[in-house]
Amino acid sequence: MDDLKVDTIITDGYRAYPEIIESLGAKQQRYTFHVMKNLMDEINPIHTRLKRKIKNTQEKIEDLEEKLSVLKEKYQGKVGRIPKSDKKKNKK
Repeated sequence: MDDLKVDTIITDGYRAYPEIIESLGAKQQRYTFHVMKNLMDEINPIHTRLKRKIKNTQEKIEDLEEKLSVLKEKYQGKVGRIPKSDKKKNKK
C-alpha cells in the first residue's frame, strides 16, 4: 500500500485528526453513521408515541362518526311545510 496516494481519510471526528490529516495532504471525511443512529435513537420513541396517539385519535373519530350517523338517522328532519294542525310549530 506504500505506492497508493491517500486522498481522503474517513474518521469519527476526533479532534486530533485534522492536524494529522492535513500533514498528510489529504481531506477528512467524517463517518456519520453513528451520529445518524444516535439521532434516530432519540427520535424513534417520540415517533412511536405520536403514531400511537394518531391511531387512538383515528379510532375515536371513527367511533364518533358512527354515533353521529346513528343520531342523524334517528333525528332526520321533516321536509316540506309545517302542517296547520301542528300548533306548537305554527306559533305566530
